[in-house]
Amino acid sequence: MMKPSSKKDASAMQHVSDAPVSLGANEPMRWLVKKDFTKLSSAARAEAFPVLDDFSVKLSTYARRIRRAKRNARSELDVANWARANFANLNFHIPDYLDKVPRIDIHRISQQEFIERFERPALPVVLTGVTDNWKARENWTPQKLLERFHNEKFKIGEDDDEKTVHIQFSHFMHYCVTPGEADKDDSPLYIFDPNFGDRSRNNTALEIRKKAKASNSENVEKTKYRTREPSDDTDGAADESRKKTKVLENNEAETKIGQTKVEGDTLPLRDRNVSAFPESRPTREMLNDYEPPIFFRDDLFQYTGSKRPPHRWIVIGPKRSGTGIHVDPLGTSAWNTLLSGHKRWALFPPSSPKHLISFRGLPDHEASTWFALVYPRLHDPTTTNESGQTLASRLGIVDIIQRPGETVFVPGGWHHVVVNLDFAVGVTQNFCSVASWESVWLRTRDSRPRMAKRLLEKFEQFSKLSNGDTLNSRQQMFGALVTKARELTFVPKLPPSSSDSSDSSSSSSSSDSETEGASQDDTASESSDANGRCMCRRCKIRRKRKDGTLGVPSTACQMHNTAMS
Repeated sequence: MMKPSSKKDASAMQHVSDAPVSLGANEPMRWLVKKDFTKLSSAARAEAFPVLDDFSVKLSTYARRIRRAKRNARSELDVANWARANFANLNFHIPDYLDKVPRIDIHRISQQEFIERFERPALPVVLTGVTDNWKARENWTPQKLLERFHNEKFKIGEDDDEKTVHIQFSHFMHYCVTPGEADKDDSPLYIFDPNFGDRSRNNTALEIRKKAKASNSENVEKTKYRTREPSDDTDGAADESRKKTKVLENNEAETKIGQTKVEGDTLPLRDRNVSAFPESRPTREMLNDYEPPIFFRDDLFQYTGSKRPPHRWIVIGPKRSGTGIHVDPLGTSAWNTLLSGHKRWALFPPSSPKHLISFRGLPDHEASTWFALVYPRLHDPTTTNESGQTLASRLGIVDIIQRPGETVFVPGGWHHVVVNLDFAVGVTQNFCSVASWESVWLRTRDSRPRMAKRLLEKFEQFSKLSNGDTLNSRQQMFGALVTKARELTFVPKLPPSSSDSSDSSSSSSSSDSETEGASQDDTASESSDANGRCMCRRCKIRRKRKDGTLGVPSTACQMHNTAMS
């Protein structure tokens, strides 16, 4: 985009603002977020880093699994290039005055008033007081989560063949809090797990019990230490990088979570008697720690049965992780509650054109990339019109700084992008309410016809009279929903959303948006290849489906393409 040479040119820009915007090869760095804010938000001032005790990881295993997770979650990006844009040097905080979204105490507003003021007109709002009675306030601190789920595996994304990429929680926490790991990555790994509420068995319980039994039958042997010195036949620089390591008898180096090395020769290693530590618990227990806000409990999609698409996610991630620009699937609305940390949101009304809120030529579709390259351009003075409005103002952008204990309500159809300002733990859920039934039904009818049929059959059953009694209010409600669905029979198929997705997670996440109707994330997108093809997850899946190689291992895909040619 060229800067106008005069005020006349600047005012004329409003007439050409609908043209697609592209970033030149040498341009992006001009638009990076400035670091010289004179007034940072309270989130910036309150930024904290989790401190974890009493747990350690094997360094060799940790390094191998982190490399594998990065390679699988973003195959187009070399592991060494996760910090290529130096976003760690940027400040993603914004001044408090930019957040103009009202805060409403959930205890001081009735459900009907909430529906009339926010849900029916589809306006974002921040609710407070939702977590007042949640056990998660105490149980979801980084330390408590590590104690309860240290050996559990959480979803951080999907590979090119749509297979889930998992990571052990203790390894993920070590990645988050260790200097030189997540703190240097442009868009770090991010837990965005839609299945945490379905796992009723811990996935490593048998292994833990075996270790506990072995450790109880014999005394814990003393830890041996040795210091590696550069040898004549090895590279001195490589040896020096290892420095001092504490080594067990089996030569397995181990360090406490959050430490990069062992300092000194007598640092005690934690007692390796596994039975002395709490057994890793199944993640389904997390459902007992919270309950949906009272305004969102009447979820119509709960009647779809066991085949309901993913609709709830546990979200845990370090600074700069997040979910790229997307719209929640099937027109559903969402609530997102933050237990710790701070998040920055940018939301756009459903009418916002995709080419104006997500430029072409971006290196990827990560949240940090969007806030570093796209957000500043939307506010650039060169986009100001005669009324003094920037492109962001004309699009109706909504900025939010979400603080611990706050719940963001995202109406259906709204585009949104979220980035963590520090280590954050939260939970989010999509839902379909009576107020949004019409738009959700139209999208479900066309995208998930079998699910729509099951849903309508259920509502018809609920609305029928029983024993000659008069219809109660709930039966009348279901009857009205069925009638509205029948009235919409001849309404044509709605056009796809400009940034529809089934998942909303970052490079590491999987679900908040990507496949048809399911909750997966196409925000885990990537850069273009040498031929200019988009390498985001959704585009790769589309090409594989077209070639007939979807679900085929990558090596087999190459053989298939060779045979076809």
